Amino acid sequence: MLGAVPTGYQFSGSQGVPLTMAIAGLCLCAFAIGNMSVAGRIRHRGGLYALVSRALGPIPGLGVATLSIAGYIGLLAAFLIVLAGGLTGQLFDAIGVDAPISLLIVLLVGVLIAVERVPLRVFTRCVAIVVILQVAVVLAFGVLAVLHPADDTAAAAALDPAGLLTGSFSLALCVAVTNFIGSEIGSSFSEEVVTPSRTVPRATLAGYAITTATLLISAWATSVVVGPANIVAAATGQLEGSTGGSGEPFTVTVARQAVGGDHLDTVVNALTRTLILGGLASAVVLCQVVARQLSGLSRDRVMTARLQPRLNGGAPLSAGLIAPLTAGAVALLAAAGQPSEIVLYLLVGSGLAITAVLTISSLATIVWLLRTDEGEAGFFGWEGRLVAAMFAFLTTGFVVVVGTVRLPALLPAGHTYGWLIPASIAGGLLIGLVWVGIVRLSRPEALAGLSRQARAD
Repeated sequence: MLGAVPTGYQFSGSQGVPLTMAIAGLCLCAFAIGNMSVAGRIRHRGGLYALVSRALGPIPGLGVATLSIAGYIGLLAAFLIVLAGGLTGQLFDAIGVDAPISLLIVLLVGVLIAVERVPLRVFTRCVAIVVILQVAVVLAFGVLAVLHPADDTAAAAALDPAGLLTGSFSLALCVAVTNFIGSEIGSSFSEEVVTPSRTVPRATLAGYAITTATLLISAWATSVVVGPANIVAAATGQLEGSTGGSGEPFTVTVARQAVGGDHLDTVVNALTRTLILGGLASAVVLCQVVARQLSGLSRDRVMTARLQPRLNGGAPLSAGLIAPLTAGAVALLAAAGQPSEIVLYLLVGSGLAITAVLTISSLATIVWLLRTDEGEAGFFGWEGRLVAAMFAFLTTGFVVVVGTVRLPALLPAGHTYGWLIPASIAGGLLIGLVWVGIVRLSRPEALAGLSRQARAD
């Protein structure tokens, strides 16, 4: 409701965003199903780059590692800007202090570094509470939408398949798929679970399913409250308000339509605080994932030994500092310029980069399944998982191609800076090629063992 839903309406101009969210969720659930066979068998903290390295070789593997780490850091920087923008309004309402965004970004970076050191078992319980709270808020908002529709036919019209024919379905699908980023990180924690071959794919599939339901309800509820015919106009320009600018945040626009002026402040504050809490938890998770991937690369001897995992399996402090400090620096530079525009570039670029990682990982899964002769029982047997992986490869690949070609033109000053997004994705893969060349010259034995320094299942 803060960013994913209004961005989908704004970029695509489509009234069918709720159904598009559902379609995107089905595509990514196919990725999880295809990945079931290999997600738990490769127990490596590097996540998907370990799978790609095993199946396709070190060049794509290190390219994927570069793309994923850069994508998560870019997404983290966008989170910091949006969180700081939300906190600015909350602090002013609470104590009357108009804190600058740059100061709040620095404070948020300190909070991320501190919370990141909390033991994983404790942190996951806290995340579970935040998830339950957010789902409850989304469901409550759905009930509120039913009670306060824009007109008598709004509820049905918001899910009318004819809405898919309005605006651009391909752009709506691109934005929708990139909003699922994060549910693929389970493989980075495969070393900590007892039965990763069962737990990791189930967790990934559950993550995509919950995200699909949440995005579907959010997009449907906002459309019902505002009205399908008015939702695109209401969503346009909302990001400026969410990042501390002069525009009105989308949550305020929707809440005003739902409850009027009497309870507007109460509803907006509840939504904003829940979203800030969830965004902060997501930011901590991203920091942990980047730290684990960096320590995994270090254990594979393609990065400095100072980043290697500790004896208890956790990432060292040096690895945990890289993501929040780098993202904080990017966020501070954005705050000094045009934060709303930079947030858009970060979200689109990071989303497409991680989607490209999913595309390459789906290809790696296809190669893995074609090479193995292991039988898979159940409804999603070998054939079913192969078909699912192929479907995920085609759909995510379509999103990457269409997104890199069409989305930059819709961004502010896209005619001038739009080339940065495809250039950054291609640059990540190029860095992987250069990285392999450097490692081959300095430590050739490391390439042979890339992603193999892992626990066997």
